[in-house]
Amino acid sequence: MGVHPSLLNPITCSKIIVQLCYSKGLYGCELWNNLTKNELLLLERTHRYICKYVQGLPRLTRTDKCTSLLGWIPIESIININKLLFFGRLCNMPSKYLPKNVLMSRLLVFYHKCTENNFGFVNDVIQIMQKYDLVGHIEKLISTSYFPKQKQWKSIVKKRVYEYEENILKQRLDSDNDFEYFKHIHNSIEPHRAWTILRQYPSLNFQAKFIISLCALVRPSEPDAEQY
Repeated sequence: MGVHPSLLNPITCSKIIVQLCYSKGLYGCELWNNLTKNELLLLERTHRYICKYVQGLPRLTRTDKCTSLLGWIPIESIININKLLFFGRLCNMPSKYLPKNVLMSRLLVFYHKCTENNFGFVNDVIQIMQKYDLVGHIEKLISTSYFPKQKQWKSIVKKRVYEYEENILKQRLDSDNDFEYFKHIHNSIEPHRAWTILRQYPSLNFQAKFIISLCALVRPSEPDAEQY
């Protein structure tokens, strides 16, 4: 994989993986559509394994704990962010360009359900926007031709996606007895304090990993423990 948890801070490993590996591995994911559950599961398993590996955690670590401790969201959400950002770039193109005209034409067809065809990029974007409660931006685009600038749109998208994942995490923490103690230690999607402190004090490597291991302690009897 090129990174080792005993040599690099997991936050540094995370940045290397996301910026170098994921940018290549997910190249063109904006146009992936109608992924099957099995395909998404394979991607998620790889994503979870990497998350556990860079933190030096066992394979049987609960995924909810592992990803939240590093501040990661599911790979599906990362793909959704890329699709929404690509959609934003298309919407911000001048109307004289063909891709913008094709997009608007397809958007009207799918949004008003003028076709039974449920495949394609635009249909995916509409479903994703419904998931994250962003449909209002499509309605405004159709009625007034206004769409947020790319920088603003990126901020809106990431905020909504992370809010959605935070709510999912909190629901899981409140409904699962296995998280009775964990939710008082770490209940948000952001790197744990042990990892952030380790960046300032590299000599505390052993202590930081010990704390994370305690937070992510796995019991063999946990029903949802995953192999990857």
